[in-house]
This record gives sequence, structure tokens and C-alpha cells, in this order.
Amino acid sequence: MIDQMARAKTPIFILLMDGVPFYPGQLLSIEVTDAAGFESDELTIKFNDWPRIPTPHEGAEFELSLGYLEWGKPIYIGTYFFEESERLGFDREVTFTAKAADHSKTLKEPKTRAWEDLTFGAMADTVAKDHGLKLAIADALKNHPISYAAQTEESDQNFLTRMGRKLGAIVTFKDGNLLISERGSGKTASGKDLPPVIVGPTNLLSEGGFTVRLKPRSKYSEVIARWQDRASGTIKKKILETGGEGPSMTLREVFQSEAEAEAAGNAKVKELIAGEGELTLEMIGNPLIRAETPVQPNGVDPDADRVWIASKVSHVWDYGEEGGTATTVEAEFGIAEKDAKKKKKKSAGASSSQQNGEYVSILDR
Repeated sequence: MIDQMARAKTPIFILLMDGVPFYPGQLLSIEVTDAAGFESDELTIKFNDWPRIPTPHEGAEFELSLGYLEWGKPIYIGTYFFEESERLGFDREVTFTAKAADHSKTLKEPKTRAWEDLTFGAMADTVAKDHGLKLAIADALKNHPISYAAQTEESDQNFLTRMGRKLGAIVTFKDGNLLISERGSGKTASGKDLPPVIVGPTNLLSEGGFTVRLKPRSKYSEVIARWQDRASGTIKKKILETGGEGPSMTLREVFQSEAEAEAAGNAKVKELIAGEGELTLEMIGNPLIRAETPVQPNGVDPDADRVWIASKVSHVWDYGEEGGTATTVEAEFGIAEKDAKKKKKKSAGASSSQQNGEYVSILDR
């Protein structure tokens, strides 16, 4: 990655509206935000408005790719739908804002229904089909049994997010896909490892281009998840260690099976670990980084030099007088760090093409 970024000299882009190049000669800047979960991704594009650029029609489809001339073909970032415009008459500038399709008209409609004796994958597949989405779900989550779940005057978006949170899942959508992956795993929805992006000091916009915040290790020594044993008619406990010190944390809900209790307990442990550290990087624009991408600072700072999982990423391609590119990454601890430590001995002395910037889409197409 460091070698590849050293060759990143000439920022380029492809911006299409309904399949046609959209005023590339008048573009001033592009800003795009990619976030984990159902937070809607957003595209903001600013143009020189002389000659005047017509306002796109409602729902106009923008397709964006970013990259560098030295890299070859720009990297596809996403598809967004026009929402609003703003014109500054004296400055002769116009700004268009577009957002990723959120299927809000259907996903946010309240529903009441009961789900019984099925898997999480089957539940997600039903929701996906209801909204015309294609499902991609991690194998580790697909076959998880759901004994019973009530959806009472609750939108499919909120319900699926709530159920996913119990299992440690990130639920989102990209370009007509419903994606469900393990939180902080650094994997695509189909289970492939996302290549870690190595960030060295020369990749930062300045020496102070990072903020790292470390918190005390979990104040809980274990998480207790309770479940109803129907055979004996008793409530039993599943205890999961956090690696920290302190009292126990007992989850409020009593789960329908041991498997559900264990999954919920593991999800809470991951959540506690993720909350132990936060990292912000301000770096030279790198479109290889997306939400859920593993990011590994190297030589930046002893507290920062470990594996993190990006939770929110913003890219700016600026063609103004003080132009340039910038990527801001907000990240947290991820379970990928544990995996990296396990693999460290095996990979010592071996080269990795992934660390040189190989791109794997989270859609895993």
C-alpha cells in the first residue's frame, strides 16, 4: 500500500449521471461518505456554475469512481440518487447532494409479524425479497437458529438491525444488496478477508494527522446470557469471558435457546472490545478504504500501530485552487486484530500482495 500511494500523483474520477459523464470540466470538488450500518451514504459534488448547469431530475442516478492516473482505471465507489441542490449566485457555484438508495418507503414501514423456527439467514432472505434486494450474508450468521422473534409495529430496517445486533452483525445495503457481515471481522458479507490497508507516516496529511483514544479495558470480567431450557423448565446461564477485570454483566433478555444466548453474549463481548479504542486518520486520499475495511497504521504511533476496523470513511477529491485529495477514517478495535496476531507467526517472512493495495469490494462481486 505504501508503494502504491507513493505513485498516487494525479487524482482522477469518473462521474456519470444516468450513464452519461456529468460536466467533468466544471467540477470543483467531490466528497463522499461511507458508513457501516443503515446510515445512508452521501455524495456531495460542487461545480463552477458558469455556464449554468441544469438541476438534475428527481432521483437522477449518479455513479462515482475515484482513483489516480498512475493506478489505472478508477475504483468504483458507489451509486447515489439526487436529492437536493444549492446555488450560490454571486460565487457562481452549485452543489448537488445525492444519497445511496435506502428503500426508505418500504424498509421503514411498521409491520407486525411473528418469526418462528427458522434461521437468521432465512429471516434476512425474506426481508430482502420483500424489498427487492439481493442478500449477501456471512456463513457464520446464516445458519444461526431463531426459535422465536416478535416484530410488533416495527420497521424491517429496525427489526433486522436489532436482531443483527444480538448476533454481532452489521446490517447494511449497497447498490441493491442487503449485506450482513460480522461486526469488526474485517470480512466481506460472503466471508472473504478484506485486505488490510497499511498506513505509514508518509500517508498522513501531516505529522498530526491522527488521533488515537484508548480507554480502560472492559470493566466487566464476563458477560452472562440467560436462556430458557424448555426441557427442564429452568433458566440457565451462558458465561463468556471478556478478558477484562471487574464484575459480571448480565444481559436483560432471556433467550429462547442456548445458541441464541451464546451468540448474544459473544456480540456483547465484541462490542465491549470495540469500545476500548478509537482512531481517526487524516490521510492522502485512498479510495481503497471503505467502512469495515481493516486499517493498520505502521510507524505512526505505538498506540495506533495495530489493526483497526473502519466504521466511517470520507473521501474528498478537490480540484479548486488549493486542490488535493484527502481521506478521513474513523475506526475502532476489531476482532480482526486478534486474527492478525494469530497469523503473525505464520506470515512472518512471507510477502503479502494484500498489503500492497489489492482491492476487494465489500460486496465481494
